[in-house]
Amino acid sequence: MPTMIDWVSCVIPCRLDTPISDGTTVTLDRDGNTVRVTDHRATLRGSYDTAATVRSRGNSLLVSVNPAKWNAGHNAFGTNNLQHAIMPVFFDLADKLGLMPRHADIDAWLAGDYHLTRLDLARTYHVGTPADVAHILAACATVTRIPRQEKVITGATVRLGRRGSRWSLSLYDKLTEMGKHPPSPLLPADDQERLAAWATGKIRFDLSIGPKTLSERGLQRGSAWTPEVAEAIMSERIQRVQFSDTIRLADDVIDTLPGTLVGVYEAWRSGRDVRRLFAPATFYRHRKALIAHGIDIARPRPRVVTAANDYAGGVPLAALFSGPGVPVPDWSHPSATAA
Repeated sequence: MPTMIDWVSCVIPCRLDTPISDGTTVTLDRDGNTVRVTDHRATLRGSYDTAATVRSRGNSLLVSVNPAKWNAGHNAFGTNNLQHAIMPVFFDLADKLGLMPRHADIDAWLAGDYHLTRLDLARTYHVGTPADVAHILAACATVTRIPRQEKVITGATVRLGRRGSRWSLSLYDKLTEMGKHPPSPLLPADDQERLAAWATGKIRFDLSIGPKTLSERGLQRGSAWTPEVAEAIMSERIQRVQFSDTIRLADDVIDTLPGTLVGVYEAWRSGRDVRRLFAPATFYRHRKALIAHGIDIARPRPRVVTAANDYAGGVPLAALFSGPGVPVPDWSHPSATAA
């Protein structure tokens, strides 16, 4: 079960005697009339000091949480079973809030009869050493694309697709990310050391699925998410990524470039930093136009292009990210990974 449930935002039925929020913002028009009343989410912390946010809406509770971190204190790995991941969170939150859910509410939770507004999946691949990770991510920043999807580079993180209502897929160094967002300090020191050793040499794929995609795919109910569905969705999205080891555009794509972009593309292809050649507004206009053709000029193209057989073990990029990913280690705690 190498794919894991990494984030859940949902609306669950629950009897509420009083509203739950962390304050309210009231928006008034110029005449002093109320335009909008916004309740802010309250933050609760679990046994590993992991945060979840909650807010009431009628007899429903809006919940956003990383269930792996809530249950185990880390999200290096975890379960692909949504119900197993989220049920302990629901009961913990009800207890911390002093709620008395009805039998019908609990039956709905256990049956997966709640509404998802966001669900994130994660899968990890071992690619070699930390140097290999940096080398491969740098290549992916240039040569990966998904047709008709934008690509955004933030540091060493490559994000494909737009966050929000539909979906996005991110690639990054898991060990570096773990340094920025470490496991719970309440975990034993030995566990933290083993987690860091496990994350070394690994690239993480994070898939964030928004409400429109969940609805279109019939996956907005908790009951729709079986372990098999989680694995299939993750594999489907990774397989849509195109890895071009030579960075060359296909002839038919080159032919579609308008004349105003040919010179920009050629400058980028020669390894020049295109950002330095144009005023900011012109640069971003050219960048937006070229992204439609799968080219992101935000980062200079390497002057020496890495051939497919120069990657780890002579394996093409696409082959590095095939298959189910790294399995959960045998030493992990059963409570963190039971499927």
